[in-house]
Amino acid sequence: MKKVLIALAAFAAFACSNESSDANVETIHSGETPELQESIEISLLEAFAENPAVLKSMEGNQIETLIEDAKANADQVLTFYVANAEKALEVAAGYQYAVVVTGNHTAVRIASYDDCQQSGSWGICMPLVEGFIRKGGELKEEADYMNMVVGRPDDQNRKIYLLNRVR
Repeated sequence: MKKVLIALAAFAAFACSNESSDANVETIHSGETPELQESIEISLLEAFAENPAVLKSMEGNQIETLIEDAKANADQVLTFYVANAEKALEVAAGYQYAVVVTGNHTAVRIASYDDCQQSGSWGICMPLVEGFIRKGGELKEEADYMNMVVGRPDDQNRKIYLLNRVR
């Protein structure tokens, strides 16, 4: 009798485990699968364009790292100098993001083309920017008009990295 009860218990356990397996198969086949979370990585350039404070969480020369990433990920790169300043900003306005880098010490994003200040030395209305200048090895936050941050026209290397064309 004891052997029969053990056999029945084993059979019942086996039958129950088969039922739950069948239920899982039905659930999968009926399309009731859990949603998958998709992680999307964005470039440092885009992260900076969305929120310049992202540089503060990095080590080393953050602006040089940003430049290397920008070279690889920008849709278009413009050299910014006095003779093409107006045209460069017109082109930049056609993109969702514009990041301006001077040398390896200044990185800012253009925050507003509408809020601008006339610059005598650049000869155009310079947009509002925000970002950082490296001074004494530390990043100093800047939010001002572009002419006040990138300085007067000279032989410094100034680039505008553009992302996500909108027009």
